[in-house]
Amino acid sequence: MSNMKAIKKLVFICLASILGLCSACMNDNPDFGRDDEGTGNTNQGEGQVRLAGTSVSVSVDVLSRADGKAINTDDYIIRIYSTDNNLLVKEYTRYRDMPEILTLNVGNYKIEALSHDVKPAEWEKPFYKGTQTFTIKKDEVTSVDVIKCFLQNIMVTVDLNDDLKQKVGGDQSITIKVGTGELTFNNNDIGSGRAGFFEAAEVSNIIIVHFQGTVDGEWTEEQTSFSNVKGGEHRNIMFNLEIPSVGDMGLSVKLDAVCKKVDLLAWANPGAEDILPEDPSVNPGTSAPTIVGQGFNIMDEIEVEKDETKTIIVNITADNGIQNLKVKIDSETLTPEILKSVGLSSEFDLAHPANADLEKALKSLGFPVGSEVIGVKYLVFDITQFTPLLGLYGLASHNFIITVVDQANNTRTATLALKSIAKKTE
Repeated sequence: MSNMKAIKKLVFICLASILGLCSACMNDNPDFGRDDEGTGNTNQGEGQVRLAGTSVSVSVDVLSRADGKAINTDDYIIRIYSTDNNLLVKEYTRYRDMPEILTLNVGNYKIEALSHDVKPAEWEKPFYKGTQTFTIKKDEVTSVDVIKCFLQNIMVTVDLNDDLKQKVGGDQSITIKVGTGELTFNNNDIGSGRAGFFEAAEVSNIIIVHFQGTVDGEWTEEQTSFSNVKGGEHRNIMFNLEIPSVGDMGLSVKLDAVCKKVDLLAWANPGAEDILPEDPSVNPGTSAPTIVGQGFNIMDEIEVEKDETKTIIVNITADNGIQNLKVKIDSETLTPEILKSVGLSSEFDLAHPANADLEKALKSLGFPVGSEVIGVKYLVFDITQFTPLLGLYGLASHNFIITVVDQANNTRTATLALKSIAKKTE
């Protein structure tokens, strides 16, 4: 009997020891599955990203007309996010302070470069931002080359036509409001080229305009608005004096406002209209590819009626031969899911389609692919057969972001902006 008690006691001690050991092991790492950076990535190891060769470039200097200064990116803010859980991993308040190499947990990331933390409205302060994505693999080194930054906020200038300038009393002002941002252009600002910059919503924005002042001896106020304005655009708002017809003589002063989309490069460099912005990724001694609309300015939005088959052709040249011809479809209605359902993708490379099904779908729309693109110096990108699809899921805006990379690694990007509209009545 005493032997049985001894055996039971021994078993109890062993079980207690095992449970105690398990408890100790569990307490050693209560946050198992989280990394030290707080990115939420599981412990799958680490890798490195080489940042020594990373450069930040800006597509267009919209202030060159005003002050002639080149954009200095040394003080740009750099932020690195984990795209697996949308958490900020690293931040450098100045690009020049970024390390040459950085160790990160295995996972997917994006690196952002931005000129500053944007405000709802600012005078003469364009907000530039660019993003690159990269993947960290265990015990491997990846690299990020060029982060291309583009204007993100809305640039607004205001003016009066010659007839109205002769009638105003000098006390006029024009207030511009976009979202929560608001700026007032006084008499000295109007027509001077002074620009206001407004934070932009991702899809579309409305500019609200309010004029007030003495016109032809009479206090006048006029308010109007303009929709479908996007970040990265320069809008010049011109107020005109409406000349009354014979039957309207004696009525109050009437004003009319026109909101015109302006070529950023042409504004910064008068006389340079219809010239694409110089791309900073062009290698010295070589010429960059060109992307030119056939019969239209590539920077202008084109309206396409619902169910219309509209001829839209973009001519592409690359003196060094094409290496990649990438297209990204950024549409309010033709989502990646919808495009996938018909065998397409929201992003593809005509030179190197991702798979045979995608290649077949692209060919069915009349797009050149593979050997029809690689090494070619002149190419016709005809999207005519695609236009009937634009209004299929409702009236919306569609951007075709075209990027050409030549065999000398020069790059040119342009956006073909299309807008599906209702059928016009006869």
